[in-house]
Amino acid sequence: MTKTAPLPSGVTEDEAVLRADLSAAWARLTPAQQEVLALTVWDGLDATQAGAVLDISALAYRLRLSRARKALRAHPHLTASPARVTSPGPSRTTTTPCEGASR
Repeated sequence: MTKTAPLPSGVTEDEAVLRADLSAAWARLTPAQQEVLALTVWDGLDATQAGAVLDISALAYRLRLSRARKALRAHPHLTASPARVTSPGPSRTTTTPCEGASR
């Protein structure tokens, strides 16, 4: 019989499975795809700001972001987007990279 570690306080089994699936999907992305998603999702930058960080136009950034979101959604275990997922940082909550419109 295999023992599993207990879930952190306040985390349901469904949330734990979702986080594991999201982590697996994230790992399949290229570093460039991870970067464009992180600039918007975790850092909260709009296309103009994120484009400036990468030294590209806002339009080029939106195109990269769209492609990264499409790659993330292609993961077989990610279905309907959850409402919210907690990020690794302290007291930082964000939507999943699949959610939200381009800025």
